[in-house]
Amino acid sequence: VEQRWCPRIQITMRYAPGWLRVLDSLPVQVARFRRAGGESTTVVVVYDARALLPDTVTAAARAMALLTASRDTAIAAVAAAALPIGTLVFDAPARPALAAVEVVDTVHAQAARWRAGLAPLASTALVSDLLVGIASPGLRDLVLDSIQRYAVASPRVTVHDTLALYWETYARPTPGDPARVALRLVPLSAGMLGRIARSLGLAHAAPPLSLTWDDFGAADSSVARSLRLAIPDVPPGRYRIELAVDARGAHSAASREIDVVRLPVP
Repeated sequence: VEQRWCPRIQITMRYAPGWLRVLDSLPVQVARFRRAGGESTTVVVVYDARALLPDTVTAAARAMALLTASRDTAIAAVAAAALPIGTLVFDAPARPALAAVEVVDTVHAQAARWRAGLAPLASTALVSDLLVGIASPGLRDLVLDSIQRYAVASPRVTVHDTLALYWETYARPTPGDPARVALRLVPLSAGMLGRIARSLGLAHAAPPLSLTWDDFGAADSSVARSLRLAIPDVPPGRYRIELAVDARGAHSAASREIDVVRLPVP
């Protein structure tokens, strides 16, 4: 998800409670989904606090997400008992804001946080953010309520793992006027790209995975879309999943980065 600072928001933030012994960064995956014709946004936040929290979490550990428009104005907030890996979901007005996600363990005097500017999806966007999870036998219906439980803050996968991808389309495709959808897995390392090109005898390597199809719309007019994606046999490294939607002369795209790692040697 792309976050940009909005120059119209002037925010002063200080965070240095004296009782904290540890304050660390918090890996998160943030995805935005348009609601109420663009008037509001559902925000899904997936965090990974395993570096902070022990396997057995005390009741004093809390996870919180907050959107603010100024130092004293909260747009939206949600809090829950913290788990080492968890998901926070909340609705917010469609306006630029400062987003903060924090996991605080008061018993051990430690916390982890993530902060960034967060803008709503553009009113002309044809596609939401891309939410990425790891598919498992327990994941049957790839709908937002189910896939958010399998989403991961920092996708690290091995070759042949299966990802669960979820997005929403706002293109309103029909059988007579479908939207064109393209999905690519693109290596982000120039060295990796060169090795793939040389192995294929090409000057420029094609993406190791590229799919295109027509979206004719759902029978129930649902905006939800999902896909299970098996990672092909590619070199370890960082990759970007790119999703593009073209409809009625308009174009929109969403992306998410993943790390492909080697299987541990037995």
